[in-house]
Amino acid sequence: YNEPVYTMKRHLLIGHDEDVARFVTERAPVERPLFKPPYWGFGMLNDAGTLVAGCVVHDWQPDFLRCEVSGVAISYYAVSSQIVKAIYGGFIFGQLGAFRVFARTETTNNRAKRLLRHIGFIEEAIQGHHYGPQRHASCWRLLKPEWEAKWSSEARKAA
Repeated sequence: YNEPVYTMKRHLLIGHDEDVARFVTERAPVERPLFKPPYWGFGMLNDAGTLVAGCVVHDWQPDFLRCEVSGVAISYYAVSSQIVKAIYGGFIFGQLGAFRVFARTETTNNRAKRLLRHIGFIEEAIQGHHYGPQRHASCWRLLKPEWEAKWSSEARKAA
């Protein structure tokens, strides 16, 4: 995927997978992800060129058309609708051809859960004690038809 997206005060960084993966790993609030190739990193830069958010698409399972996403943001204002559409619509469901996307966060991470809901993810399960005693994981999924229903231009016009 090589179509940069430029929005006011937000720029999508493409082609720097290792840099974005390092940014996400170093700032992960609970568990440090171990990204194994292939993975794809999408960074959000502010106007000064500083990385302020990152999303890594990883654990691609082509036989099942599924992948996982991991991300962090210093400020969630860094994640615009245009950037979400580029990553999910342009790459994950477009170029990669995924049908299912998985994400996981700690059950107490309300900011991450709000962002996942905004993107269109649906909470599927709670993994008890996934991050240690009394630290549970909230598991989320996004299917291609759910993405299309929320983000297609027709759905946007009807809203």
